[in-house]
Amino acid sequence: MPVDLSEAINRFASAVARQRRMTHAGIVIAGASLIEAHLERALTRTMQPLSKKLHERVFESPASPLGTFASKILIARALGVVSHQTFEQLETLRNLRNAFPHTEQVINLHSPKITPFLTAIQATGVSAIAPAQAFLLFITGIADQLDRYLEGLGKGSSAAP
Repeated sequence: MPVDLSEAINRFASAVARQRRMTHAGIVIAGASLIEAHLERALTRTMQPLSKKLHERVFESPASPLGTFASKILIARALGVVSHQTFEQLETLRNLRNAFPHTEQVINLHSPKITPFLTAIQATGVSAIAPAQAFLLFITGIADQLDRYLEGLGKGSSAAP
C-alpha cells in the first residue's frame, strides 16, 4: 500500500514539534528525503512496470541513472511529471538540503548562507513566522503537487499541471 505523503509529512511535522532538539539541518534533510521518495514514486508510476532488480539498477545507488535527487528532478521535468514551477521548487529544496552538509560552519535556517533559499521559499507564497515552519509549508506544497500528479495518473492523465 503506498504511503500517503501528506500523512507522512504531517507525522513528520508533529515529530518535529515534539522533538525540539532536532536541528534545522535534520529537519531539512529529513523533509527533502520524504519529497525525494515521493518523487521516485511518481517517476516509477510514470514508467512501465519495473522488476525489483531493474528498479534497483535504475534508482538504488548514486551511480544509477536515477540514483540522485538531482537526476530524479531533471527526469521528472523532462517527462512532464512536474511543472516548471515545481521543478524550480525541487531545485531550491535540493540546494537547501545540500547547503547543510557541505559547509565547515555550523549553520541553521537563520544563517546568512541560508537566506537566499528562504527568500526563494517565500517567493512561492509561503509565509510563516519561523523558518522551520516555512520549510514545512514549502515541502507540503511540493507534496501536494506530486499527489495531484499521481491522482491524475489514476484518471488516465500524465501531464504536469
